[in-house]
Amino acid sequence: MTEDIMQQKSAYGLTELVELINNKKIDIPTIQRGFVWSIHQIEIFWDSLLRGYPVGTLVFNKKKEEFLILDGQQRLTSIYLAFNYDEVTDTNLKATNDFYKVFIDLEKPSAEDGENRKFVFRVISKSQPWGMQKSSPEDKLEAESRRKALELYGIKNYYEVPLEKFWPYDAVEPVPFAFFLQAKSVEELKKLVAGWKKKTGFHSDKTSQSKYSLEELWNDIQKMIKNTVVPVVYLDIDEVGNESSDMNGNAEDDSNDEIENLFIRLNSQGTPLTGEELNYCILKSYILVELQNEIEKACFPMFSPARFITIAFRLFQHKENKNPSFSLKMKPKQFQRNIKEYKDDFSKYLNEIIQYDKIKELEELLSYSPKNTSGLPAFIIYNIAARAPEVMFILLYRLWIKGDKFKTAEEYKRMLGVITTLTWFGCNGNKNEHTKILTNIKDFITEPKEKFWSKKLLTRAQGKDEENLLIPISPKKISFPKRIDNFSDFNWFKSYASNDEHYDFLHRVFSEGELILYAQREFLYLYFSNYKQELLYGNNTPYDWDHISPYSWIKNKKNIFEPLKTWYNTNGNFRAWPLSLNRQNQDDAPAQKLSITEEDFTDEIIPYLSQQNCKIKYSENILCDWSCCDEEWLEVDNEDLTDTKNAKELLKLIMNRGIEIYKIWYYELYTSIK
Repeated sequence: MTEDIMQQKSAYGLTELVELINNKKIDIPTIQRGFVWSIHQIEIFWDSLLRGYPVGTLVFNKKKEEFLILDGQQRLTSIYLAFNYDEVTDTNLKATNDFYKVFIDLEKPSAEDGENRKFVFRVISKSQPWGMQKSSPEDKLEAESRRKALELYGIKNYYEVPLEKFWPYDAVEPVPFAFFLQAKSVEELKKLVAGWKKKTGFHSDKTSQSKYSLEELWNDIQKMIKNTVVPVVYLDIDEVGNESSDMNGNAEDDSNDEIENLFIRLNSQGTPLTGEELNYCILKSYILVELQNEIEKACFPMFSPARFITIAFRLFQHKENKNPSFSLKMKPKQFQRNIKEYKDDFSKYLNEIIQYDKIKELEELLSYSPKNTSGLPAFIIYNIAARAPEVMFILLYRLWIKGDKFKTAEEYKRMLGVITTLTWFGCNGNKNEHTKILTNIKDFITEPKEKFWSKKLLTRAQGKDEENLLIPISPKKISFPKRIDNFSDFNWFKSYASNDEHYDFLHRVFSEGELILYAQREFLYLYFSNYKQELLYGNNTPYDWDHISPYSWIKNKKNIFEPLKTWYNTNGNFRAWPLSLNRQNQDDAPAQKLSITEEDFTDEIIPYLSQQNCKIKYSENILCDWSCCDEEWLEVDNEDLTDTKNAKELLKLIMNRGIEIYKIWYYELYTSIK
C-alpha cells in the first residue's frame, strides 16, 4: 500500500479502490451482511462503467484511519467482485467472492436483448449459478433451461459445487471479466481464457452473427481502467446538521433534515438510501468497527443491519426509559442527537444482544422443526422482518422487555397466530406499512401475556371502522364450503365478493403466498434446512412458484371457461417447489408431476435426502403430500380445457385446494387466539 493512496484523495481509480479493500483500508461487508444489489444492477453498473458513464460519489468517514463507507457500499462491492475470479484467502472477502462471479460475453447486444446495452455483462450467483435470463435479467431462467444447464455442466447438486465450475448458461462465449483486468497483455489474456475453458470444460452450442474479439474488448477495458475515476467526499457526520438552530436560537424542525438532504443529493443519480440506512450510517461513525462487524454477523439472515438497528434502538429506549417511542420512523438528525447522548449505553445494549445470541434464539423460537411442528419456515420468518418491522418490534418488545414465555403449545400457537395475522391481513401489508396498527395497540402493549396475545389485541389493531387497518379474519357472514363438488358451489365466492370487506379478505386468502409456505412447512424444512443461509435470503430462494396445472394449458388459449382463468393463478394452483425435484417438464400434467415410482424415488430423491441427513420412506402419494394435493389431482391428465367439463373439474380442485391451504393456517394457529 503506497502512502499517497491513504491520503484523503478527491478521487480514486478502480485499481486503487480494490487495493484499499484488499489491504483492509476499506471494509466492505460480506455479501450476506449488506449487499443488496440484484444481478441485473451489477450487470448494468459495469456496462455503464465500460461506456464511460460517471460512477457517482462515494462517501467516507474522514475520522477513521480505516475508511468507513457511509455511502457507496453497493458500487464498491460490485467493483471488487469484477476484479476477483479466483479464490481469495481473507475470510470476509472470500465469502463475498464465492457468492458472485462477473462475466462478459463476447457476443454483441442485439435488439432482442430488451435493453440499451453496449456490452453483455453476465453475473452468476451461488443461488443462480446458470445466471438470469439474458433477455430479461431480473427473471430466473425457466426451469427447463436450468435443467439443461445442469446437464451441460455435468452437475446435479449445484449448491455444493464451487461457483468456479459454472458460467452463464445462455451466453454465447462468456469470459470471466477479471481476466481482462488481470492480464498484462492480450497474449496473457488468451492463456487465461484457454486455461479456464480447459478447467471448467466449457462448451456452447450457441452462435452469434456479431462478436467482439478478445483484442477489441481488452483495449476498451484498459482504457476504462486508465480513465475511470471515482469521486470521494469525506464527512464528519458530527458536523453535518450542527447548524440546528434558526436565527432566533430555536431548534430546527426535523422535517428540515440536513443529513437526509445531503445523502439524497449525493445519490441524485443513484439509489437513495432509506431513512433506516442513513441512521445506520450515522451509528457506524460512533461505534467501534469490531462492534459493527459483530452486529452484522449476528443479524444475518434474520435482519438487514439497518433494519435491526432501528428496532433495537426503540427497544433500548423502552428498556432504559429514555424518551421511548413506538414509531420506527426516525429522522436522521433526530437519531444523531439520540446516539450522541446514549452512544455508550446503546453500545452496551447491542453487546448484550450479541453476547446472549438473542437473534439466533429468536429465530429458533419461531422456526419449524420436527419437534416444533407449528413453527414457521425460514422464508416466512425473514419476510416478516423485511415486510412488517412493526410486527417484529411488537414481538421483540414482548420477548425482551416484558419477558413473555410460551410454556404451552397453545400459548405458542397463539403468539404465532397473532404475528402472522398482523403481517398477512394488515390492509397495507404489501406496502410495509404497519405503523398505525402499532399505534393502535401501544396502550395495550403493557398488558400481561394472557391478555396481550388475544383477539382483543387484533380488535385494537384494526382501529376504528373508518380505518379498517386489519382485514377481519373469516367474517362471520362468510361460510366456507367444506368442499366444492358441483357447479353451483362455484358461485359462493361471487356471492361474497360484492362486499368490499369480504372481497379484501377473500382476495388475501387466495393470494397470500406465505399461506402456501406455511402449509408446506414440513416439506420446506425437509428440503432446505441444511442449505447455507445465503440461499434463503431475498429473492434468491431455492424454490420456484410452480403451477401444478401448467400455465401453458391456458396461455393464449381461446374459449377457456372464464371462472377457471380467474382462479388459475391463485394459491390453489401454486406450490413452492425446488429445481432438484422438478424432474418433469413444467408443461407436464399434474398426473405426471405428482406421481413417482419407488424406483425413481430411490434413484433420484433418496441420494439427495441423504445429503440433507433426512430419512423418508417411499409412498405412492408422497409428492402429493409434499405439494398439499389430494389424490384427485392424480387424475388430471387432459390438457383440453376448452372442454367445459374438464375445466370445471380442474376448477373444483383448484378452489378446494386454495380453501384447504387457508384452513391449515386457520386451524393450526388462528383458532388458538382467544
